[in-house]
Amino acid sequence: MKTFVPRMSVQQPEQPEGYKEKDSDGNVLYCKLNKSLYGPKQSGRMMTDLGKLKWFLGMSFATGKDYNKVNQKYLENFLDRFRMLDCHARNTPCDPSIVITYTVESDVLANANLYREIVGSLIYIMTGTRPDICYAVTKLSQYMSKPTKAHLNAAIHVRKYLKGTLDYGLRFDKSDEQMNLMGFCDSD
Repeated sequence: MKTFVPRMSVQQPEQPEGYKEKDSDGNVLYCKLNKSLYGPKQSGRMMTDLGKLKWFLGMSFATGKDYNKVNQKYLENFLDRFRMLDCHARNTPCDPSIVITYTVESDVLANANLYREIVGSLIYIMTGTRPDICYAVTKLSQYMSKPTKAHLNAAIHVRKYLKGTLDYGLRFDKSDEQMNLMGFCDSD
């Protein structure tokens, strides 16, 4: 003989009796769960609080009251790997004559592996925290199959720029203003 048990209704989590439900500013307070209650056998190890995020994948994170900042510490390792820590810094990510550099005849590199390593590392840096080198890296990545000495010199120029801007990063500021997106088009 089968017996049927009525289903329990699922309730929203609530504070246990005797705990404050709101702080002095009126914000709703929640209980922090120190361990998983059920699930797979590793659920007891899944609720570790490591504190504020400081390092992740070679990037440092800093938070303030009104901002979050991401900076890539991988740059120092990158410059050290290619022995560029003592180089002279540049002010721009690419040489102003970069268009001429790609059209000028130059000898093809005998071993393109160094060039590919540099550009691959630059792509990682660009996508992580440095959109300021996007144009130069995009141009350099177009010549991965047959790079020339001129392309290698342009890649060295980008590395020298990174040397001078090691402390640059992305900063996200909190703003109470509403952002408006504007677009324009040509009627022709």
